[in-house]
Amino acid sequence: KVLTYLEGDGKMYFAADPLTEDLTHFESILNAYGIRMEKGVVIESEESMYTQAPTYLLPTLGYSKITSPIQEEYVLVPVSKGFFRGEDTEEYTITPLLTTSEYAYSKINIESDVVEQEEEDIEGPFYIALQVDTEEGGKLVAVGSVNLFNEQIDSVVSGTNSDFFMNGINYL
Repeated sequence: KVLTYLEGDGKMYFAADPLTEDLTHFESILNAYGIRMEKGVVIESEESMYTQAPTYLLPTLGYSKITSPIQEEYVLVPVSKGFFRGEDTEEYTITPLLTTSEYAYSKINIESDVVEQEEEDIEGPFYIALQVDTEEGGKLVAVGSVNLFNEQIDSVVSGTNSDFFMNGINYL
């Protein structure tokens, strides 16, 4: 029903709980639009793209109506899932909103005491947020972490996270 809704002119804002691994139904919706949500939690190795800890991401902002008003600001995303994206098709277009460096990886064993990349970890780069526009007018915004909307995290970046969220809502 959700896919039928989106295939028309439906709108959806999806934010993942990065510590929840079994999101089968949501993943099937994202997969229908060429987006794959990776297991684990994104670790950023590029020091200029995180703060406090390598899970507190300062991703690169893409260019869209959602990000253009905050291009000169930082969005802080603590503890996030990563997305890979497929190719655009005639039915939909995917726009990257937030992206890690090429040195990021997804830590599969989130209980591990080791922060360094291990053999089972997935190599990046990753998209932390994506926008999908369908040919029929449907729109989807997918974000890898509900933590982006935490009030204390938002205050660290002077409200830019709230601006990002509201820009996404207004876009939808």
